[in-house]
Amino acid sequence: MKESMIQEALLLYSQMGDNAVDEINKVMNVFESRVDTDEIKKKKKLLAIYDDEVSSPEDILVNREKGKYITHFFIWLEHYIKGVDELNWNIWRDFYLYGLKMSEVCKKYNISRRSANSRKARTNAFIQSILPLYYEQFIDLREYIKND
Repeated sequence: MKESMIQEALLLYSQMGDNAVDEINKVMNVFESRVDTDEIKKKKKLLAIYDDEVSSPEDILVNREKGKYITHFFIWLEHYIKGVDELNWNIWRDFYLYGLKMSEVCKKYNISRRSANSRKARTNAFIQSILPLYYEQFIDLREYIKND
């Protein structure tokens, strides 16, 4: 509830006394229903953004679980790659995850296209070498996503 609404309610009560209670309740009911409607609209928008193809609550839970596994994988990957070379991680992340063009990545980090491509290739090779470690410690994401 907004402070101005409280002040108006107090003013109305001081002017009308007990007769103002019904009026205040009506205004509050309208306000609460508007807030509830806004919340429902926000949730519907978020759900639509999250997954357009959702047909059941089970699908929502499965997609959420997949999202958690994938997020965990990228956090794990970030930890390992940053340990080797943080710039390699930044280039790889910007190109693959953020979808920046290579020219934008080069400009952002003030490096040549050849250097950026070389770093990206080294990072890809490094990822391929550490994937078995992730699969051993946690879960084989390829199999998990393929089986679903």
